[in-house]
Amino acid sequence: MSDRHDSSEELKRQFHLEYGQPGEVAVRLLGVALGSGLLYAYTGWTSAWAWSFFFLVAHATYYWFLKSRRARATQRDEVIASLIFILLLISFLWMPAIMICAEDRALSICGSALIGCILVYLVRRSDTAPIVVYGEVAVLATVISAVFVTLIPQFSDPFAKLGLLVCGSALLYYFVAAARMSRKLRIEAAEANLRLLQSEKMAAIGRLAGGVAHDFNNNLTAILGHLELATLIEDPDERVAAINEASFAARQAARTVKQLLAFARKDRMTLAPQDGADVLQGLVALTKRLIPTSVSIKVEAGHENQKFLADRAQLLSALINLVVNAADAMPRGGELKISSNVVWLDEEQVLADGSRIGIGSYVRISVEDSGDGIPAHILPNVLEPFFTTKPVGKGTGLGLSMAFGVSKQFGGGLTIASSKAGTTISVFLPTA
Repeated sequence: MSDRHDSSEELKRQFHLEYGQPGEVAVRLLGVALGSGLLYAYTGWTSAWAWSFFFLVAHATYYWFLKSRRARATQRDEVIASLIFILLLISFLWMPAIMICAEDRALSICGSALIGCILVYLVRRSDTAPIVVYGEVAVLATVISAVFVTLIPQFSDPFAKLGLLVCGSALLYYFVAAARMSRKLRIEAAEANLRLLQSEKMAAIGRLAGGVAHDFNNNLTAILGHLELATLIEDPDERVAAINEASFAARQAARTVKQLLAFARKDRMTLAPQDGADVLQGLVALTKRLIPTSVSIKVEAGHENQKFLADRAQLLSALINLVVNAADAMPRGGELKISSNVVWLDEEQVLADGSRIGIGSYVRISVEDSGDGIPAHILPNVLEPFFTTKPVGKGTGLGLSMAFGVSKQFGGGLTIASSKAGTTISVFLPTA
């Protein structure tokens, strides 16, 4: 399942990068179409129309494949998407290569500019999949080699030939170096994000430990008490009943250990079907010891089908942080409301960071407190890592940013609504 998640994330990244800005996409496609028209008008080449035709067909194929496979992609789909992108790259590059080799100076300059545009674009993509990176380098090396093999014989001066060879080699070398550095930075950023999530999970375990210790003491007392009782009583039925009670307490303790280990593990995030009502039940069980007695808890789990895909441990870790923050926001007591339901968004939903999620069906999990709300002047900063208004030692400032990052990784997002009557933080997750 983790491989499927990784492939889906990569296809989602490619789709967002390629088609996430409709205005830019329109400019790109219209630019090639208009360029074909101008090129035909200037040169009379019928191949100018073939350029735009093949480019648009390649784009349509790439768009359809990414859109249809990004939610349930496999490694095979990732390879196919990478190969389609390489073909898309070829469909664009062949005409600028021909233009550079033309004797007309205007064509040479325009072709060189188009090659420069594609080099900058590829560095910006910062691809990490080896098949894509090697494919990009191979295609560009072939194009650059073909251009210079065509151009060099046109010059008789050996220094001119040497200069062309050096310039072509330098262009390819610096593109490869820039692509490698961009790839390295993106991989390091992804690894840093994983370390941040793991750090916040361990912090959540630390907060849970105090409440869990009470449960362990109860379980150990029950186990030892009933085992001691079993050695003292003579009635066989009562002895079996005492042993059964001890066994039940032991299983309770084992379940607690299992929950803690689920949070502590350092596996890659694994998507699996979840149910909103079931997640709420687990959340209440894990946080009941963290909420002071002055705070009352109200749970509202909708009765409709609330299926979505998520990593349960990561999601619960994020929600625990939201519950703890909500309880901390009510030092004088109040009501903590935790709810889940299915909502349909008729228009794009603006998230806490200003980004948006699209129209569609989502499971909404909300944590609402009746505190004094978040002051307006600090509301824009609450998603920043390490930003906190709590005293030293009482908070890391990572909980809300971690919850937001997790919700985004699951294809959804997080919203914050705050007033003097309290704060509601809602996590939106696409229905499965």
